[in-house]
Amino acid sequence: MKPGDELDWLLKGQILESLNQNEEALNSYKKAASLDPNNSDSWQNKAGLLAKTNKLDAAISSYNRANELAPTQPVFIYNRGCAYSRKGDKTNALADLEKAVSMNQQFKEYASKDEDFKSLWEDADFKKIISQ
Repeated sequence: MKPGDELDWLLKGQILESLNQNEEALNSYKKAASLDPNNSDSWQNKAGLLAKTNKLDAAISSYNRANELAPTQPVFIYNRGCAYSRKGDKTNALADLEKAVSMNQQFKEYASKDEDFKSLWEDADFKKIISQ
C-alpha cells in the first residue's frame, strides 16, 4: 500500500468494512478523503459506513459533500434520502427520493423494498413518488 495514495486507502477501507472492522474502515475512508478531498467515492463510502453505524448526522454531512462533488450521481442522492428517512426527516427524505427517481426510475423499485424507507411505505407522498 502506498501511504499517499487515496485509492489505496479507499480500498483498504472497503476491505476493513467487509470484515466488520468499522472503526478502522472509517479511519481509512477519512484518510482517503483527506488525501483527495475531491474524490466523491471516498465521501460516499464514509457516509455509507456512518449511516450503517447510526451516525446519521455525520453520514448526511458526508453525503452532502459527495453530492457537491458528483451532483449527477443519483445513488448519492438516494442514499442521503435513506439517511434522512432513518433519521425521521420525511421532508428531506422524500425530496431526495424524488430527485433520485427523476434521474433514474429504478429507485422507485429500490425504495419500495428498502428498509431505510420502511417508515414511509404507507405515506401518501411516498406512494406518489414511487408510482409516478
